[in-house]
Amino acid sequence: HAPPRAAELTAATAHGGGAAAREPFHTYGSTLNADMMMHDLRRLVHPGAVLNRVVYVNTGRLASPEGTGELGTAAVASTAGSIAADGGSGGNGGGGGAPLPPLSFESCFEGGNLRAAVQVYENEYDLFLGTDLNDRSECGNLCQWFYFGVCGMQPGVAYKFNLVNLKKKASLFGSGKQPLVCRGQPASQAPEAPTTPGLAGEEGSSGGGDAERPSGSGAADVGAGAGGAAQRRWGWYRDGTNVAYYPSPYRGRTATSAEAQRKGKKSAQSSKKGKASMSAAAASGAPPDKGGSSAAARAGDSAGGGGGNGGQASSALQLAEVGPGLHCATFTLTFDAPGTWHYLASCYPYGYSDLQEFLDGVMERAAAAAPAAPPARPAPPADARAADPADLPPAAGPPPSSDLPCIVRSLLCHSLAGHRVDLLTVTDFSAPPDVVRQREVVAVTARVHPGETCASWIMQGFIDFLTSSHPTAAALRASFVFKLVPMLNPDGVANGSYRCSMSGQDLNRTWDRPIKWLHPTVHHSKKLLQQVAAAGRLALYVDVHGHSTKEDTFFYGCEPIAASAASGKAAQQLAQQQASSGSGAASQPPQSGGSAAVAAAAAPRMSLDLSSSPWPSTVVDGRALAPPTPPQQPTPIQPSSSAATASLAMASGGQPMSARTTSRLRVRMLPYLAQRVNADFSMQKSNFKIRKAKMGAGRVVVNRELGVAGSYTLEASLGGSSCRHHFNTRDYILQGQGLGRAIAELAEVDDSALLEEMAASVPLPP
Repeated sequence: HAPPRAAELTAATAHGGGAAAREPFHTYGSTLNADMMMHDLRRLVHPGAVLNRVVYVNTGRLASPEGTGELGTAAVASTAGSIAADGGSGGNGGGGGAPLPPLSFESCFEGGNLRAAVQVYENEYDLFLGTDLNDRSECGNLCQWFYFGVCGMQPGVAYKFNLVNLKKKASLFGSGKQPLVCRGQPASQAPEAPTTPGLAGEEGSSGGGDAERPSGSGAADVGAGAGGAAQRRWGWYRDGTNVAYYPSPYRGRTATSAEAQRKGKKSAQSSKKGKASMSAAAASGAPPDKGGSSAAARAGDSAGGGGGNGGQASSALQLAEVGPGLHCATFTLTFDAPGTWHYLASCYPYGYSDLQEFLDGVMERAAAAAPAAPPARPAPPADARAADPADLPPAAGPPPSSDLPCIVRSLLCHSLAGHRVDLLTVTDFSAPPDVVRQREVVAVTARVHPGETCASWIMQGFIDFLTSSHPTAAALRASFVFKLVPMLNPDGVANGSYRCSMSGQDLNRTWDRPIKWLHPTVHHSKKLLQQVAAAGRLALYVDVHGHSTKEDTFFYGCEPIAASAASGKAAQQLAQQQASSGSGAASQPPQSGGSAAVAAAAAPRMSLDLSSSPWPSTVVDGRALAPPTPPQQPTPIQPSSSAATASLAMASGGQPMSARTTSRLRVRMLPYLAQRVNADFSMQKSNFKIRKAKMGAGRVVVNRELGVAGSYTLEASLGGSSCRHHFNTRDYILQGQGLGRAIAELAEVDDSALLEEMAASVPLPP
């Protein structure tokens, strides 16, 4: 039973298959937390029953630097040798009858991130997730993402899995979320896991055998209850009983000397807090780190004695001090297909290879829709960085609309590991080039955080909608140019990271000062947006994310400020740099055009204006450019009201709204309309305040530096809805389509009427 590919399950969900059924949340709440902590306390009370056997160490992942408190290279070699010498027996933890054989684990595939597995009892395992590669931040691994394979389960046996090194204090696992399970191939037929360019872990691993990676996903189990052992349908499904999220029996590491020097006094405070948490953990039953129950001590026991109980840990594995507390996500699973690989994940996986396969299919469909004889208009170079199809030389004559595809795929840049970062341009290319150059631009990016896989499903739905034959999609293409970057962090996606890139940094905190050689994807994305904004064409920016602690889908926006317009001096400097380099095609003034067709297309038809006043003029080459006028195309969508008309909107008390109130409501229009289009969106949970820690985020930089009022982060829950059901791939795809429909609504809506409606129903915080 081969795991499904993303493209196959996308086709199934498009026809309303099994994935349309929404699986409910679990109802345990926090009632199990005390029971789980008491269960962990029994490890200290009855140490003789604890196996403490390391059954899997992912030697394929990059080794941790010395002093981080994780298993080092030498420790990996010693534990792997002890497992091989011991033959993988279940130890002395069995009860009556034959002991259960240990399970086999595997995560050396694209997106996998299991670092090690420790057998605590015959049917219970502590699982340690790998930290993001090169991550040396103070908070470290705030991971909520996991993806690994397991095999060797016995039928009818309930296996308990504990993800013990999570750092977030809250998680949807504690409020209703269940893990995802997918049945793969039988172990005897499982081929070697494929590798991806730049993917750490091409070397194989100990204790896991060969396993096939289940690319793509989709909830495809209907009729099987949570935790049941009924026969499952092909695909991903939610499962698990006794699901809880509570303080882990393990403690984290302390800061290294280099980090202590950077943090100064904060390091001493963290140490005091860590010791206090150790005392609290001892009082509540959590084991200390030197008594044979810490991650390092357990690995040392296995390396030295092959399953001994509470022996001395290897000196290379001991922690110098106890660090801050960790958290544990636990769940119990019963499998119905022994000898078959099963894959467990936090959310529906969507890898780099899945994206490439999807984009290849999109381009094939676009090419098939084009006529056999291609037009004379040349295609963009394959190796061009941020090539703008609107800047191509015009063809001999305007071809009919069917002669050109509505999407062009070009290369934005390459990542640090050499992965291709795609830039998609979607618009109606049948119009004259001068008309295309005057259209407003909507930019959408996704997957800057690798573990937020739902962002890729939403982006896939958005792309499918924009390139479809739906009248609304055709109207959007006729009025706007869409610039899409589907995956900003392909290196992190391939390596199974949660937030960081290969540089070990959160790319969504580098938008204010991206470094070309260290953050190439953000650098080139920002440069593209700067060029578009300098021409006064950037109307909307949306960055798609996933959220691990909240339900529903919602927006983060930016409250307008008095000086929200882009700096004319900065725009002038950018234009001068582009003019001096001879590559400022995007910063040139919009051409008025000399043909009758261009002149006829000059009337506004569909426009996005979320600021309380028209777009500020931009200084380019010493001349002030007026805001570009989007062209008029055959479309059923009517033009939106002007800003002057919108300023006459009345508040609920019958008085005209102030300019401040009007501007605050205007930036809330897109979330408000998205909620009307799709019930999964929540206007109530949307937030428009900007915290100091977010000043380097994409939406904040685009708003503050480029003067774009409509700059948003779209957050989709990694769990599900506040209606107490999980989101599946169909839900995420429909949310992507809903985003496109909401943008169309925003462009055609009567601003004055909408502002009056929002003034009566949307409360504004002080």
